[in-house]
Amino acid sequence: LQITGGKLFAPSGQINLASVASSGEVIPNTPGQSADLHVTSFSRLGRIEMSDGANIQSSGQAGGSVVIRGGQLLVDRSDIGADTRGDVDGSTTGVDINVQGDAIFTQEAFVSALGHGSGRVGDINIEADNVAIRDGAVFLSRTAGPTDGGLVKITARDSLIVSGPVSFVGTLTTEQGRNGGDIILSAMELTVEKGGAVQTATDVWTTNQGAGDAGDVVVEAGRVTLRDGGSRLSSITAGAGQG
Repeated sequence: LQITGGKLFAPSGQINLASVASSGEVIPNTPGQSADLHVTSFSRLGRIEMSDGANIQSSGQAGGSVVIRGGQLLVDRSDIGADTRGDVDGSTTGVDINVQGDAIFTQEAFVSALGHGSGRVGDINIEADNVAIRDGAVFLSRTAGPTDGGLVKITARDSLIVSGPVSFVGTLTTEQGRNGGDIILSAMELTVEKGGAVQTATDVWTTNQGAGDAGDVVVEAGRVTLRDGGSRLSSITAGAGQG
């Protein structure tokens, strides 16, 4: 499944993507249930590639959901978003990605669940064997309205790496936002290097003191490595900012 410079928009709706490499049946959850795609009947799943400015968005007055299932995922210079722009609660999980192999986000790839009004912001959930966030890729949950931010949860069954001076996994609360979301990172081996950063923060870009508390950072890893080598220090921080 290749999306090269294309756009898939379903404002406040649901976008389901699955790539398979054997016979079977993709089964979505029924209406009223949380967004999900069941692919357990397949012996092999296929590859999904987004490149050259591809854009998948379920953003709207109530943020929708983007559900991706496959064997491998590459997001290169492309965006995935499930932003809540109004006063209606968004989907519980805005972006839900689960692949069997590697999930690579590179070259300023942007995965977001942003809140602009009082509607609930959806969570971001990623699970894969290996997850690489590098070369300026960003995962961001932000609340700028009177609602709590969403969770960012990344689970790597083997390794998780955040690499590059602009590569960032963060949750923020700004302006009149309430509490920022938590970050949960789980991996056998976690590496943050070359100026990569993991951060929960409040009021980073403004001087307004009205924002709520920053979220927590929870790391569950057999081994954690922080190393520099870039223009900024690599870091894992919680609660940084002006608020």
